[in-house]
Amino acid sequence: MRVKEGSQEIQWRVNGYEYPPGWGAGMPYDTDWLETEIIMVDGADSRVVEENLLRFSELENVYDNLMRILEGEQSDFNGSFTDQRLYFRASIVEDRDIFVSMGFEDEEGEFLVKEPMTSEAFYGFVKSVEDILVANYRPKL
Repeated sequence: MRVKEGSQEIQWRVNGYEYPPGWGAGMPYDTDWLETEIIMVDGADSRVVEENLLRFSELENVYDNLMRILEGEQSDFNGSFTDQRLYFRASIVEDRDIFVSMGFEDEEGEFLVKEPMTSEAFYGFVKSVEDILVANYRPKL
């Protein structure tokens, strides 16, 4: 998942689950967390944060809502995440312009990028989210 505007870019990369499949089965552990890399670029400056920031179920919710936008069922979606340092929004303005915003905020400050997208680029973005879900899907135990 990546958005870019001018010299600024932010990417959320998923590198798998925090825990291996089957770990903690039947125990009160939350094994839904994904190992996440947030890559922030501002011109020549860049920063990477690697933590378990995103849950698979939250990513599914993002995808489901992006599909609703793609299919014309809704025009706006604000992501809601357990880790409130993450920011995500997708919206259609004036029935044609699509904007996707992604951000991250921590003690070093807020980093937010808002990219205007064509419908083709938005479809590609939604497909990238789907690809992450497919690559990291595992059945509930």
